[in-house]
Amino acid sequence: MSAGFLRVTGAAALSLCFALSAAAHSIEEQVVSQLSQQGFAKVQMNRTLLGRLGFVAQSDRYQRELVIHLSTGAVLFECV
Repeated sequence: MSAGFLRVTGAAALSLCFALSAAAHSIEEQVVSQLSQQGFAKVQMNRTLLGRLGFVAQSDRYQRELVIHLSTGAVLFECV
């Protein structure tokens, strides 16, 4: 393989990583915003071992747990 091909491939992979990171950030912001609008004042976010987004949110009366698929935004688990 030529050095030019490796540079282009590396640049494409790097830009894809930035795009996925931006998408994840956007999903995180959306979930936190929606939980806040629903009255959950304390929201903690973490990554699961499979790379999914995990949220634990608390209000005065409830604790809510969510697991969201990073690339699709689908809710995989929810418990109140």
